[in-house]
Amino acid sequence: MLTVRSMLPLVLVACAIAPAAAESASGPVTDKPLEAAFNATWVSAYDGVLAWSRLDPETGRFRLVYRQKGKVVVPKISNRPQPFDATVGPDEKNRPVITYSRCTAEDEQSGCDAYRYDIARQRETKLASLSLEGQDEKWPVQWKKNFAVARVKYNGDASSEANRCDKVYTRPTKQELGIKTVDLQFGVCGIVGGLAFRGSTVLYTVLSQSGGTNRSEVRVVPIDPKKKSRRLASRSYTKPSDVYAAPVLDGTYAYVSRTGTGPTARFVRLRLKDGKAKEVEAQQVLAGPVARDTKNKGRTTYVEVQGAIPGDPCAPVTPCRIVDAGADPFTATARIIPPKLVLNPPAEDLFGNQPLPVAGSMTQDTVQNGKVTATRTVAGVPIRILRASYAPNPAGQSLVPTQATGVTGGDGIWRFTVPPPVPVFGFYAAVTTNPGIAAQSRVVVLKTKAVVTLTASATTVARGGTVTFTGTVDPVQKGRTVNLLLEFAPGQTEAITQVPLNDDGSFQATAKVTSAGSFIAELPEDPNDGSQGNATYTGRSAPVAIAVTG
Repeated sequence: MLTVRSMLPLVLVACAIAPAAAESASGPVTDKPLEAAFNATWVSAYDGVLAWSRLDPETGRFRLVYRQKGKVVVPKISNRPQPFDATVGPDEKNRPVITYSRCTAEDEQSGCDAYRYDIARQRETKLASLSLEGQDEKWPVQWKKNFAVARVKYNGDASSEANRCDKVYTRPTKQELGIKTVDLQFGVCGIVGGLAFRGSTVLYTVLSQSGGTNRSEVRVVPIDPKKKSRRLASRSYTKPSDVYAAPVLDGTYAYVSRTGTGPTARFVRLRLKDGKAKEVEAQQVLAGPVARDTKNKGRTTYVEVQGAIPGDPCAPVTPCRIVDAGADPFTATARIIPPKLVLNPPAEDLFGNQPLPVAGSMTQDTVQNGKVTATRTVAGVPIRILRASYAPNPAGQSLVPTQATGVTGGDGIWRFTVPPPVPVFGFYAAVTTNPGIAAQSRVVVLKTKAVVTLTASATTVARGGTVTFTGTVDPVQKGRTVNLLLEFAPGQTEAITQVPLNDDGSFQATAKVTSAGSFIAELPEDPNDGSQGNATYTGRSAPVAIAVTG
């Protein structure tokens, strides 16, 4: 998957908040995109506050943002190089606060301590009582008068992630003499990937490795250090992946997402007392993070990878979108999920000097109980093509809009052409230009060819006679050479001569002809392609048959 540094505002606008659809009381509700996300940002919600991380394209770093009463706020606190592991929960006065870690290391892997942002006071504070010198804290979370946090631990060589043995701790928010963080019982060594806290119960997901097999588990542990951690759900996998993420708690159930390259993405509900599971297919590719506002009728927000296949990550060329579900996925309410924009794979024979035909479709599904119950076409939506050419460092690249645009028809189909020249190697995506419909297609990759022509001064010649071959290469390839080949059997060729290209794209070669056959001019691959960020055209002419007499 290509990684790109930034996108133009066009895509951000296209992924803005969609207007509410007119729906009857008994009809389906609509899931509404809130914002584009270029990484699998963690999302968390409580008591009407939704928090996530937003990429700043100018700095390449992430800002903490939250949404409350329909207004998006960007706190005036420092950014960080990776998305925040932010969790919203109630403080001692039952007001929503946001907890997260900050790390001194740029890779966010060491020097990590716990922090809290007080929304009411608009102030960030380091949770000194929870942060120990020489220890790395991750996933801090608060539930009223208690904190919980995961600390990075190793069972052996600390240079190997396979030896991770993270532990979960708790402590009261009020620091009293003699009260320290208390380590809770853990059931398996591994990497903690998320924490949830409610009442006297902590829920977490953990990834572990053993004998070449990976395991993803959902575990619950009381804050009473005498009580053991208990497994609610577990999945083993080698390849492809199949993982649980985004733990959330209410009084009766644990909620997680199930994602990876193996399974169909699902919302999962686990009964706390016995782990009985209910899984609902998302009918979308989930990035993993899912939020549920347990104080607000289970209002659900999820992160979807647009136009993707299972396992695809969020990236600027395939941006995710943060989506507010119109109803709890575990209820029987029908939901209209965001539209899907498709860009069809290009044809194989594409030429750099000819228009590039592009086509695709836009549809929108209605889902109920995890199943698609209806699909409608989306008509009248403007579509634009974005393009990124070959670059030696894809991380420094951006998709940029072309001037080619079209509109989806009554059947949801769209098609138009991108004018030449078409880059030899390119990454293409389709995007809506209407801010009311948020969608971007999966990126397709194409490689175009040059048009090569060949003519001969004679098509019949005495054995050993001389023939002059002329031809052209378009687009012009200055400094390249053309191979003249004799095809003496299907797929079998013999090199006759090699000739340099003129600055205008023409070439001429004179050769003795000793055998009859078909002659072909070939613009070969450049052996240096990719070594210095270059990509060059290839191509072959139509064969020219020459007969030999004598």
